[in-house]
Amino acid sequence: MTALETRALCVALDGRPVLDRIDLALQAGEFVGLIGPNGAGKSTLLRALAGLLPTRGGTIVLDGRPLARLPAGARARRIAYVAQAREVAWSLDVEAVVGLGRLPHRAAFAPETRGDRAAIDAALATMALDGLRGHRVDRLSGGELARVLIARALAQDAELLLADEPAAGLDPAHQIALMTVFRRLAGAGRTVLASLHDLNLAARWCDRVIVLAGGRIVATGAPEAVLDARLLASVYGIEAHVDRDPGGLLLVPTGLSARSAAAARSEDRP
Repeated sequence: MTALETRALCVALDGRPVLDRIDLALQAGEFVGLIGPNGAGKSTLLRALAGLLPTRGGTIVLDGRPLARLPAGARARRIAYVAQAREVAWSLDVEAVVGLGRLPHRAAFAPETRGDRAAIDAALATMALDGLRGHRVDRLSGGELARVLIARALAQDAELLLADEPAAGLDPAHQIALMTVFRRLAGAGRTVLASLHDLNLAARWCDRVIVLAGGRIVATGAPEAVLDARLLASVYGIEAHVDRDPGGLLLVPTGLSARSAAAARSEDRP
């Protein structure tokens, strides 16, 4: 079942085209990695899919309905979004911030329900935050704050989770734990789209990867079918050793591609 689909999606920022005719379909029950170099348009795409940016052309369809026609409250119940920027405007404790994820599910000023409490407790436990419930978020480390904001999105209990660099700043154990959470969500029928700079996380945990470069999708498919040395040289400008083990692909960058190395030498010349 298609959870979300775009057709010829175009987005511009400050009059500058960023996304050019993006066609994609996200299926219920899959964990998709959005990858590509800096400036490829990954954050812009995620924000557009979350309904946070105006589109210049094309459509975004959520479960057969144009996203633009969904009221903000209905959209927030269907789509959870984790931004790349990790900022909290108020000095709240961890539990209160995670509880903000429940606001789309009740009327303004309505008291917390048993369902709200269960969702908050589950999100805190999932992100290993039980011991930080009463801590102020402005006194947390960057990695701890990242986990709090992910927990807030989990508490939202939406069928589609969009996460912009959710693994950035997490130590290796918490990165793997997060990938496990995303896989479990997909296994339960949810849809997860996460932008990832760590190619090994994308290669080993995602059902599918979407490769974005220059505002366009240049490849999509299973990691084993897409992530090869030729694509990494073309998109990222790197040489890489690509191997496999029982857990999936192993990608080891070994240097700049010939084209990137030549460009770097040219920039160094007086």
